[in-house]
Amino acid sequence: MAFKKDFNEVLLHLLRILVKDALHFEEIVSGTAARFTRIGEKVEELRNKAQEYEIYDLKPFFSSARFTSSNFILDESRGVIKHSLAR
Repeated sequence: MAFKKDFNEVLLHLLRILVKDALHFEEIVSGTAARFTRIGEKVEELRNKAQEYEIYDLKPFFSSARFTSSNFILDESRGVIKHSLAR
């Protein structure tokens, strides 16, 4: 149980870094990210980062309370993880 929890924490950290990087990119491109209330990140991006840590199964993370309580929503049909930004 602790092993799975640790994986979830690693994945949450990686996902937050991807979101932060995406917001930073938007700031560079458009001059501001303040207009965003939601941002999306490709599942494939998280999967690639996770594999660097030898994490291959993302399903337990996507169904975890940590994922949803951190304002993330999985859009499986589009392969995107949506994140509501607190403003």
